Amino acid sequence: MGRINHLLAIGLLVAVSSLASGADWVRPGLSTNEPVWGLRDGLLWAVAPGGFRGGEPRGLIRLGYPVLLDNRYDLINFIAVEPVVHGRPDEIALSVFREPDSAPLEYCILTATMGNMARTRLLWLRDEVVSSRRVYSDYQGKDFAPHRAYPLSRLYRAPDGRILTAITNDEDNPSSVFPFPGSELWHYAGRKVTQYWAREADSFSEDLKVIVNGRYAYWRSSRPIPGGIAFENFEMQERFHDGQTFIFGITRRTPQELGFNP
Repeated sequence: MGRINHLLAIGLLVAVSSLASGADWVRPGLSTNEPVWGLRDGLLWAVAPGGFRGGEPRGLIRLGYPVLLDNRYDLINFIAVEPVVHGRPDEIALSVFREPDSAPLEYCILTATMGNMARTRLLWLRDEVVSSRRVYSDYQGKDFAPHRAYPLSRLYRAPDGRILTAITNDEDNPSSVFPFPGSELWHYAGRKVTQYWAREADSFSEDLKVIVNGRYAYWRSSRPIPGGIAFENFEMQERFHDGQTFIFGITRRTPQELGFNP
């Protein structure tokens, strides 16, 4: 299947030594309420609805530079992302890197964090399917249920050496469920899909593991999730090394079609 490869140079400025040297960073939620990033008085990049002039088309990365009078910004160009793949693009590859002046990283965790939207209750491992309702049978709190970890030995290894783990909904017709009657809030209107994390063969270490937690009630709500507690955060975790790549996929194929045979 095809995969859209994105190098997220998540050059996490964890140690922000650059900030300490006087750089004036533009970052959403800190120096602006718009989705704009970069160095003030230098190149800025934005995604919708952020931008530098009205009417900019969506779907493009917007590049601005202070070329106007009084050092004001104007739109200079766009970056278009145009993946060309063979087959159906069901995957995104996320690679993480550390900036040379960053603090040492133990982990850089990429987590799929909205499992309660599709009410994902089944975790697919090498030779078993784990149910969130069984793992958290006694939990009815409003916060995240405790993390559960599954080591590499319990993860599915495909014939080509790839490591996979998946989560799915356990209902016959999930779109028929309206969590808040009379409202579209938290309504999952789609067909059933399989969500999965993967690592390519020989790209991982022996400490690779899968970690999940759960939610009994919807975020910022006391409304129980219909049908019972679901897996919420879903991640592969491994000690950080520069350039490590995690693959996340969403597909209409069933876990069995992906090779799972519990």
